[in-house]
Amino acid sequence: MRYAERRRVRLLLASVAFLLTCGFLGVELARGEGSGAPAGSDPPGIVTLRTNGSGMVQADAANGRRLYLTYCVVCHGATGKGDGPAAAMLDPKPRPLTDDRLMSTRSDAWLFRAVTKGGAGIPGASVHMGAWEEALSEKERWDLVAHLRVLHRPTQDRGNVETGRALYGTYCWNCHGREGKGNGPFVHLFVPPSRDFTSAERMARLSDQDLFNAISRGGVATLVSPYMPAWGGVFSDQQLWSLVRFLRLLQGGTEQPTAGQPAK
Repeated sequence: MRYAERRRVRLLLASVAFLLTCGFLGVELARGEGSGAPAGSDPPGIVTLRTNGSGMVQADAANGRRLYLTYCVVCHGATGKGDGPAAAMLDPKPRPLTDDRLMSTRSDAWLFRAVTKGGAGIPGASVHMGAWEEALSEKERWDLVAHLRVLHRPTQDRGNVETGRALYGTYCWNCHGREGKGNGPFVHLFVPPSRDFTSAERMARLSDQDLFNAISRGGVATLVSPYMPAWGGVFSDQQLWSLVRFLRLLQGGTEQPTAGQPAK
């Protein structure tokens, strides 16, 4: 698409955005729609995100939702399905932000960079994606990323601890140990050894998304132990998040962490 055509599209989108912000968005906010949370639930709260390396940031998903409904809904749609009022005019179409498989391959830092620099700053991204570096503060951009995580990972879909316990007791304990200390019967076969999930210091450096990706995609894809298998083709997303929830208990959660019952 030529520069002049892109400019016309952006001007048109800006006009549509202004008009819709005054009407359509007000209705969405009043009805409590447009987030990944179930209808009638409290707004999503604080989400821990990875900045880069071992850096972490606390972001406000509720504020991110308000920003999304102001700046992003015109193209991406109220629920992030890529069906906003302006989507029909765009080529390529906006990505479905609700696609958990796709979004789980995007790191928090990647999403922040996409929001910050826009399509021009991300190889392969749509040229229609605006850069929000000057319009939004750094905190606001992280809040937006937090809301994007809610869109593809609603609270009600984040798994069940007991399901995770049963899966761990069947598939994971031989390497990681029944209590998650990295001392399973196969541990002597591996270099590096299996991760100790009870280490609060080490686990604090991993976001839930890091854990999900490691379980789903395996050690080779996520640059951890090459012996860690990829379970994404075996378990559903619900089961993967159930394992993540159970692993979080192993750093001193209130429930008994020992896993020994086979998965149903």
